[in-house]
Amino acid sequence: GVQLFLGGVQFFLGELIGGLVLLIRLFALVQLFFELDGTQFTARAKQGGDPEEDISGMYYDWDATEDIVVGNWNVPGKIYSFMEEGDNAQLCSWRDEDTATSYSLAANGSDLDGLDLTAVAAFMYK
Repeated sequence: GVQLFLGGVQFFLGELIGGLVLLIRLFALVQLFFELDGTQFTARAKQGGDPEEDISGMYYDWDATEDIVVGNWNVPGKIYSFMEEGDNAQLCSWRDEDTATSYSLAANGSDLDGLDLTAVAAFMYK
């Protein structure tokens, strides 16, 4: 499997990813696109910067917001959801204060019912 290290955090991408499309390193922002079971995902990480900065690049009028904890690390985060016929999006964002790194994981697809974005985020954030 593919492994990616960002801010001292190891991402395991192996069987999870249907196809690794692009990995870009610009300044302190790293972006990764992949597809899993027909759903398009975008993962981003940025070291440093404002802890309140939205690094996701997702500009939706979110329908719902939920506080979450990512993985077993008790790292607080949020899930944002947008549901409209034919255009659905979910965003999971969190920040590791120990490494001053912000993360976002976004999913787009026509049907995101049943998607557990926190599970995908936890799998990546090992």
